Amino acid sequence: MAEEILQQIRDEIERAYRPPDVPKQKPAEAGDSPALGFTPLRLALGALNASYASVGQPPPEPPTFRGRVGAQLVKLVRRMLFWYTPQIVYFQYSALRVLEEQGKILERSESRIRRLEAELAEQRAQNQDLRRAWEDFERTMAAPASSFQAGERGDADARAAKSREG
Repeated sequence: MAEEILQQIRDEIERAYRPPDVPKQKPAEAGDSPALGFTPLRLALGALNASYASVGQPPPEPPTFRGRVGAQLVKLVRRMLFWYTPQIVYFQYSALRVLEEQGKILERSESRIRRLEAELAEQRAQNQDLRRAWEDFERTMAAPASSFQAGERGDADARAAKSREG
């Protein structure tokens, strides 16, 4: 029972703090293209960027008595944390930049891997062609050699027969 309540609270917090443009993530399937794997990363960076702009800003206040009292309390807390908010903003900005750079590095790595995979496939095809050509060459060379050997045996038999006659 308590675990269900905690799960409901977690779900509600996640729903409340998820920006509207970020859909709930579904697990990647085996057939998905690797390029699509960057979509969740881009969405998360967008959400982080959006939340970065809202740090230290008061939330919207509903037009009720409770909303007005809450807004006054938020202003009071903001004034008490004047020294802490810039540190939070700086940290979030730094984390955002690090994640953006990591995303760029991952994308470059993916393009390099794709290029290497294409080159590898090309090399394998070329290797296969060379292997077939070599096998054809070996068969071509083996055919005249066997007929030549058969011809030598025939010539040797003919010479032996001539020497017996003569």
